[in-house]
Amino acid sequence: MLNRKSTVGEFLFSTVSNMAKRELEIVPRLSDPSDRAAVHDFRVEIRRLRSILGSCETLLETEWFNNFRSQLKAIDEVISPVRNAQVLFDRFNNYPDVIVNNNEALYVSLQTMVSEAEATFTTKSQTPEFKEFLRVIKPADSGAIAVLDPDESIYKFLKSKNKEQWKSLRRAALKAHPNELHRVRIKAKKVRYLGEASIPILGSRIQGRAQTAQRIQTLLGELQDSTMMSELVTSADILEYEKEQVKQIRSEWSELVRRNFD
Repeated sequence: MLNRKSTVGEFLFSTVSNMAKRELEIVPRLSDPSDRAAVHDFRVEIRRLRSILGSCETLLETEWFNNFRSQLKAIDEVISPVRNAQVLFDRFNNYPDVIVNNNEALYVSLQTMVSEAEATFTTKSQTPEFKEFLRVIKPADSGAIAVLDPDESIYKFLKSKNKEQWKSLRRAALKAHPNELHRVRIKAKKVRYLGEASIPILGSRIQGRAQTAQRIQTLLGELQDSTMMSELVTSADILEYEKEQVKQIRSEWSELVRRNFD
């Protein structure tokens, strides 16, 4: 069990192993890419692991780090088009009925986009590269992760890194232009994922920051989805609807920043 006396090697092995286990549990459900929860959860685990390893880059041998992160990125690029298409289609279906009924051609187009993305994913998930990734992602032992100094204590590193990332998020949140909030969301992911992984070491005091970062990630994710839809369509009723959504999200964002960073 991880605690304040845990080493760098123990922390990284536990982090990678636990996430690999969750990913491998999801894999059988990916045989049906229309399982939206499975697609979402698998992509989240991939991105969570990429983010945490990125935060811990200085603890890892460069070659191992680059190879493993590149594998994670390649798998992300296989599954992300499916998730993005599903998000847009579901967003459309959650519009008021009058908008849905007035945009039947768009409905068909989005439905086709989803079907094609799911079919492509089904094909790519059978490639040797995907299967090799699933084979190597779960380390057999701590030695499979190339840590520079596996016996070094992890407590000091995590305490410092979490503090550094929180300050970076705060600066970004206070200074970000409304059109640059996607960068803030990326920083929020780093704070959230490393914070959640650090709780066994640092205790519950880090949990509040991770929860704030999660709220930022969720809110700005809605903003990103709205932006994606606005860039896709030309329908005046949808554009007006999304314009109002963005206005509301930015209002909520301002309040969130005031409560947590001012």
